[in-house]
Amino acid sequence: MRRTKVRAILIPSLLSILLLAACVLLLQILIHRPSVQHYLLGELSEALGYQVSAERFELSLWKEIGLNAQGVYCELPGKWGTISATGLRVSLSVRRLIRGDLIPTSLTLIEPDVKLARAPWQESTASEKKGPSSFNIIRNRPQSEVSLPHLPEIRLEDGTLSVSDVAWSIEGLHLHLS
Repeated sequence: MRRTKVRAILIPSLLSILLLAACVLLLQILIHRPSVQHYLLGELSEALGYQVSAERFELSLWKEIGLNAQGVYCELPGKWGTISATGLRVSLSVRRLIRGDLIPTSLTLIEPDVKLARAPWQESTASEKKGPSSFNIIRNRPQSEVSLPHLPEIRLEDGTLSVSDVAWSIEGLHLHLS
């Protein structure tokens, strides 16, 4: 009698653990296929609002469900500049993932190189280039031109920020926006 109770509990538990392990292995195999990576990049670009490209993706199950990407390149809309990073970690909302939506909850750029351009509508003059007033990138910009993705958390780890037509850059940048 006691043995049948143990079997009734142990066998379904073991089968559900095996099913979960098989699903994780299947996801890990599928995520390395180019068609799946192309689809994920499209969904990620749509969720972030920027066109994102990456060399390689991996599924991350450590601490939270997410995606890790290497060799990331992103072009900012409106000719604002580019972002290239050696790595990208995107944490996903588990509730929305179960419903079939790819909704990022946090974004971490590892060693990003952010290159901002001068605002396309501003014409640089010789007097602007000489003085400290040449850093007029965000002043008087249209509201729809530049925006951050609507994420609860954005991190930059060991980044570099440079602006065209400005002789300096910021290196070793660690930024946490929440």
